[in-house]
Amino acid sequence: MSREVRRAHKKFKFQLGETWWGYLLAALYCQSCTEEDDDCATCEGEHSVQPIVEPPTLSHDHVFTYGEEEYGWQMWQTVSEGGPISIVCDSPEELAHWLEDNNASSFGYDTSTYEQWLKMIKGPGWSISGVYTPEKGIQSGVNAIEDLAEVVSAEEMIHDVLEANKIDKEREIL
Repeated sequence: MSREVRRAHKKFKFQLGETWWGYLLAALYCQSCTEEDDDCATCEGEHSVQPIVEPPTLSHDHVFTYGEEEYGWQMWQTVSEGGPISIVCDSPEELAHWLEDNNASSFGYDTSTYEQWLKMIKGPGWSISGVYTPEKGIQSGVNAIEDLAEVVSAEEMIHDVLEANKIDKEREIL
């Protein structure tokens, strides 16, 4: 992945552009296996596990505890260990404006328009790092979402046609 929108608590504060500390914890010795155990289900024979502390995000349990209105939208980069690249905003539209107004990176030094960010935020909620097409060259996954949607639609259409042909041929056999 490259960019991912998350529902973060509105009071969540963390240095933009920094890796979230919960992803940088040192590995721990696996308590579930022995040195000779190469078939451990917990560590898959590595004899150590990597603890991860996820940032506070909206979950099913949090909705009942705090209410959805306590959570906003925040953009994270997930190319490296991961970290926020935006502040927590009150709405998808506000986040898209913030990302455009602050020239937030959608891929390397590339930025995206309000419309492109909003399509990603309200659509899949994440994008791959970059995409290459002969027509447009290299572009960010955020910018390519509309193009990729057309490709997926074309692939689905081709699949549907092939399935219809398969059914027609089965009918001919019968």
